[in-house]
Amino acid sequence: MSDSKQAAQSYQEKMVRQREEGKSLMNDVEIHRGDVILDLGCGTGELSAYLAELVGQDGRVVAVDPDVKRLQVARESHGEVKNLAFHEGSSSNFPRMGSETYDIVFANYVFQRIQDKEEAFKNMFRSLKPAGKIALSYGDHFLSGFQKIYRGLQNSEMIELMLSKLYFERRSKIEGMYPLQTSRGIRWPKLQQVIKMSKSKDVAKSYQHVSLFQREHGQKLIDDVEIHRGHVILDLGCGTGELSAYLSELVGQDGRVVAVDPDSYRVEVARESHGEVKNLAFHEGSSANFPGMGSETYDIVFSNFVFHWIQDKEEAFKNMFRSLKPAGKIVLSYGDRLPSFVDKFYRQLQNSESMERMLSKRWYERRANMEEMCSAAGLDIIKSVDVKMDDFEFESVESMCSYFWATNQGRFVSELATRDKVSRFCAQYTSGENSKPLTVYTDEGDYYCVLIAAKP
Repeated sequence: MSDSKQAAQSYQEKMVRQREEGKSLMNDVEIHRGDVILDLGCGTGELSAYLAELVGQDGRVVAVDPDVKRLQVARESHGEVKNLAFHEGSSSNFPRMGSETYDIVFANYVFQRIQDKEEAFKNMFRSLKPAGKIALSYGDHFLSGFQKIYRGLQNSEMIELMLSKLYFERRSKIEGMYPLQTSRGIRWPKLQQVIKMSKSKDVAKSYQHVSLFQREHGQKLIDDVEIHRGHVILDLGCGTGELSAYLSELVGQDGRVVAVDPDSYRVEVARESHGEVKNLAFHEGSSANFPGMGSETYDIVFSNFVFHWIQDKEEAFKNMFRSLKPAGKIVLSYGDRLPSFVDKFYRQLQNSESMERMLSKRWYERRANMEEMCSAAGLDIIKSVDVKMDDFEFESVESMCSYFWATNQGRFVSELATRDKVSRFCAQYTSGENSKPLTVYTDEGDYYCVLIAAKP
């Protein structure tokens, strides 16, 4: 088959049916304004441009294809679309691969042309934001109509050449390759498949409901610091905003709380829940990017069970120091190691791959190292202590699983937690599967750390 620009233009003109079915696939997935989407195997870009309309100027579409001539036609046809970028690439090489960048990975009639599908699924998974989605349509067998066309109009050599570039897998095998839970797998007439993961906002709402432990300990941490009316406070890693709202009450209308979180869905839920609080503002951000960074704005920087999610802690301490007023304080609670009950939970109820995914986003540092980084940033340590963790209480087995799912941003595969596994876990490490409440026991060595330091 010719690899010329003429072939690409002919492809653009003739692929009407695939584009129509691609739009049907998109309509079956919730696409929000502001989403970041990867269009894998974009061809000449018609569906990429349609996706760019759906996500709006606050969103972005990254479109990749291995055929440089199709990309040339795509850029000529859609180069004026500002939130759409075309790249030469494939399922094994695309922008931001492995970086948890995308809300959705979309691939329309592409997977039968990918030989290493297991690698493709792993790359998509690693490139999705927590609880992002993949949306695929694909052929799982060679259609009889195409067989008749080739047998009637081509010779055996051409048939063999065509088939050498098609790698069909049955639907059941495709489903088995995907490394996380699917909430839907429907067979559309003849070809199509949609695999959806839970929506990020659902994870955020679940987090809001189940993170009671963190909120209770956060309030104890707040009560350990003198907060005055009129204070300006940064809540770094605010989640869905319950502690931020509590802080805003303490500082009063003369004060202000700026709450940031890197999870846009948690920020959305926070705004919906606490949007009426006038002295509280929520922003998408992180320890490397927050309002007033470096401007000596804040009386207190508060961060509750966040620092083990931050990879560059030295930078975080420096940014907090530069953002505090003179004599301002940082107030942190953090884990300096993986709690034993989390380790047991993942080892008993998940597999090694799921545990690896969970650990890949946790960066623990021992308390001594944290103190050293804090002092090196210029802060004077007022208090640095270990605090024994209490046992955890849950309403039920389901609420226990929801806790781990939500607090790990969806990095928990519910299908792996079979009834037998749950029963064995509960018998060994809890008060009993049917107990009310269900108590998960911590070990003697389960502590979290509290650090309070001041800017001279």
